[in-house]
Parts: sequence; structure tokens; C-alpha cells
Amino acid sequence: MPDESESHRSLWKGRAKAGDALGVATIESDGHYAFVGGAVVDTLKGGALWDSFDLSHGGADVVTGAGGGDSFTVLTGAHDTFVYAAVSNSTGASHDTITNADFDNDLFKVSTISAVTGVDAAVTTGALNAATFDANLASAVGTGQLTGHHALLFTADSGDLSGHTFLVIDENGTAGYQANADLVIEIVNGTGTLVASDFL
Repeated sequence: MPDESESHRSLWKGRAKAGDALGVATIESDGHYAFVGGAVVDTLKGGALWDSFDLSHGGADVVTGAGGGDSFTVLTGAHDTFVYAAVSNSTGASHDTITNADFDNDLFKVSTISAVTGVDAAVTTGALNAATFDANLASAVGTGQLTGHHALLFTADSGDLSGHTFLVIDENGTAGYQANADLVIEIVNGTGTLVASDFL
């Protein structure tokens, strides 16, 4: 079995080369997992590299992507919880991507790193390019935009990532975005209003 505990059965698929320890997701180091959640409640945890999580079948799922740039597809209104235990789980160009995130229902558990105490105004101007991701994001989301221990949504309006939206969460207490010190999560088709109570 993979490293997942769940109250209702879900489909799990793993892909790795011969000799990998597929039975324990937390020690996976050179393979990728594809999780498909069930209709009620699942608690799923990925491995060291990027994994994909299909949570579109419902249920108030609790998911930990762990390492790598993981992808999550969720069902709007399903009350999912995304767990981040370290900034390295999602930062810089290797960030996670959540499709259909619902800020009126979904939660982000980040308190094991540092609690979020507020949400700043969304930033809707700034260039963002894949090749210069961290430098661009630091320029667009600076000390005047992101307060220490706050979060905000940033949408680039130029660069090859123009139109992409990112949830930026300050985790080191220093205002502005710092690479490898703050969480970054891409939000695709997000709905609802981001507020401080979205963070646990």
C-alpha cells in the first residue's frame, strides 16, 4: 500500500522503475505517483518528486504533495485541505498547481512552517517568465505588496506566464517574496475570496 490513510477507498497508481519501493510513498525518490480520490474523504500523501492528485470526485480530502511540483485537480465546494510542512514543498519554479481551488471552502495548512496572520491586496501587474521566475516574482511582489506572515494572489500581466495566477505565502516573516523561503502555488480557475481564515 502507498503511504495514504483514508476512510473510503480510492484508486492509487504508481509508476517507477524496477527495484523501487512502491509500497511506501514517503521513501519514493525517483518515481511519480498518480492518485485518484474517492467520492467521500481521502487522506493522501505524495512522495519526493512531482505527483498528481485527482480530487474531482468529491469529499473533504486532506492532501500533502510533499516534494516536487505537484498538481491537484479538485471539485469546487468540496472543502479540501492542502498540507504544506516545508517551504520546499512548493516554491519557485517547481511550485505546485491547484486547478479549481475554491477559497470559500478549501483550506491551506501551513502553520507547521509559520502561521498566516493576514491577506494583502491582490497584485495584478508585473512580468513573470519561467526562466527568471524567482527574480521576476521578487520584483512584482516586494515589501510594499506582501507583509511578513501574510499571503496574496499575484497575476502576471506580461512575460511568458502572463495571465497566470499564483498564491504567494510569506513564511519567513520578511516582507516581500524571497525564493526558497516563501510558498508559491499556481492557482488555475480559482474561485471565491482569499481570506486569513483560509489558512490553518
